[in-house]
Amino acid sequence: MDGVANSIGGDVHGTAVQIGHVGVLNQIVRQEPEAWVPPRALAPPHPEFVNRIKPRQEMVRELAAARDEQRLARLLVHGQHGYGRLELINKLFDEVKADFPDGTILVEYGGATADGIGGADDALRTALVLCRVPVADIPVRLAEKQNLLRTTLADRRVLIVLRDVTTPAQVQPFIVASPGSALVVLSVRRLGALLNDGFRPIALSGLDSGHDVELFRKLVHGLPIAMDEPGVRACGGSPLLIHLLAAQVNDRPHRANRLMKRFAELGPPALDTDATAQMRSRLDTLCSALPPRALVAYQKLGLHPGARFTAEAARAVFGLSEEDTEDVLDSLAHFSLVRADETSYRFDLMVLWHARARASRELADSEEVARRIVEYYLDFTVERDARLSARPRIGPRYRGKVQLAGPEERKALLEELEDSRETLLGAVLLAEKHGLNDLVWQFCEALWGLYHLHGHYEDWRRTHELGLVAASEPIVVMRMASQLGSAYFALGDLGRAEKLFAASFEAARQVPGPEGRTGEQSALEWRGKICFRLGRYDEALSFYDDSAAAARLAPQDEQPRMVALLELQRARLRLKQDRFAAALQHAEKAGEFFGGKGESDNKAKVLLVRGKAFAGLRRDEEAMGVLLAALGIFREEGSKRSQLDVVGPLREVAERLGRQDVVEGCDKASHRFSLELGLASSG
Repeated sequence: MDGVANSIGGDVHGTAVQIGHVGVLNQIVRQEPEAWVPPRALAPPHPEFVNRIKPRQEMVRELAAARDEQRLARLLVHGQHGYGRLELINKLFDEVKADFPDGTILVEYGGATADGIGGADDALRTALVLCRVPVADIPVRLAEKQNLLRTTLADRRVLIVLRDVTTPAQVQPFIVASPGSALVVLSVRRLGALLNDGFRPIALSGLDSGHDVELFRKLVHGLPIAMDEPGVRACGGSPLLIHLLAAQVNDRPHRANRLMKRFAELGPPALDTDATAQMRSRLDTLCSALPPRALVAYQKLGLHPGARFTAEAARAVFGLSEEDTEDVLDSLAHFSLVRADETSYRFDLMVLWHARARASRELADSEEVARRIVEYYLDFTVERDARLSARPRIGPRYRGKVQLAGPEERKALLEELEDSRETLLGAVLLAEKHGLNDLVWQFCEALWGLYHLHGHYEDWRRTHELGLVAASEPIVVMRMASQLGSAYFALGDLGRAEKLFAASFEAARQVPGPEGRTGEQSALEWRGKICFRLGRYDEALSFYDDSAAAARLAPQDEQPRMVALLELQRARLRLKQDRFAAALQHAEKAGEFFGGKGESDNKAKVLLVRGKAFAGLRRDEEAMGVLLAALGIFREEGSKRSQLDVVGPLREVAERLGRQDVVEGCDKASHRFSLELGLASSG
């Protein structure tokens, strides 16, 4: 017999096999599996990678714990598109590659699909191909693919990365029984169901302040850019946006400063690139899955003037009940369109700009929503400003007597306003954009106290120029011109300040009754301060006298405060003339009013003048005590410029008294405040 011919026939069910030669069977049975070739699906980390130390440390701890416990490490890295989730994993693997000798598998999901599994079938196929499984051997059914992957990786130590996961069902097939391996899920959302499966969540937000600028400066290769920090801050810490911005700057270095200014003003819409278009497309996909009411709410939030907001503010934006507002915010947070913390919600920058674009295209009642937003934040500001000072106001929301806040509450009110400053500025701009002139000037009046106390001159000028344009009645012109004039006075533009106070005075003369006389009094006092600054002391005193005469015609309950402020101005003038006894006398008269009032900033100003007068009279112990008291109040107020005004004379007194500790403290404080106020270099 030349060979062996075997056949299987008859009633046997199943596949019929014929083997022409026994040697063929032996070869099939004895064939050795191909050698394992580790897949290398991850890219090397970017050479300019910065920081991310904390999330890397958290992930390394989870990898170490899983290795010690002989289990699969499970990590969920969640954060908005553009925050560098995959780049973080590239960096991590570069640092721990020895722990995964059998390679890396990267599977990219394109988003949820109608089957509810979200493309897991194709994802498993991709993973098996990366593991060198022949395409012909990959089974058809999902469960069989899953079993094959688990079998293939059973004795391997690999890093599996699932990118752009949208549902826990996309993850389940990749939970392999491979001790020493790791499964990393990258998602926009914090998929809570995965936490029940033992995944450790790693929240990835924008780069911290400082690291964003560090990355940008590395990427632009040392180009001298005058205003990189405002432009980089507009990236919201997104590494992707920083890379895109740097690429445009590198492409057109001769226009670098113009590009940075445009980006600082417009944000991501200033970047017309494929990458931002891709991010917009992904956000559109998320929006398409929102319930209808949540989608409308998202568009309304696009009008919100800042990235952070409270549930109370959202309720004003939506025009919904408290319960319905919570439901909507829960939907937006579920889809990672907003992020929640203990006290508020916030947009990531790219999401905020996406919401704004959707609002401009699709929101039908934008005028009504804008008014609700502005009125909410105007009431917020008025409620706090009214308790900070007894200065006269004309806004209709300032009604009735308000008890001035004590020191602790005053500090808290100022912190609330300071924390909301960017949003409040945006609210004024929103009011101007929608032609809400009555709200523009009211907002300016309410913000003046914060701007004046903390020296926010850029915001001050920007808002009050709009407020002056919005003013249509003499009483409003009177107030806006005066408040804007005080900004230019503080900046040293005395010519512009003089014109504005003159305009305020003329407008006040057109206002009948006590309110007009209040405006005249204030304008005359400020014009006296301008003359004092110019060294024209006799003219200054004449203006102060005219101001006092106008004060006698103002509302009776406002007169004591006006007189006290004029005494403070006279005290400052006498100090400049080295008439220290007279300065002390005027300051003590002013202190009789402000010493027992809630206006602690004016109380501190009186103490500063008294301290300087004591120093001029060589009553140094008294001077030091008073100046230290003034410094303490200004510190509580958060006024760095005023603290700087104190440390100079305090140092002189301390030096005469031999208080070297105070001298050294003044030197350090002076250097720090000068740096923070931009009055000195760090060199």
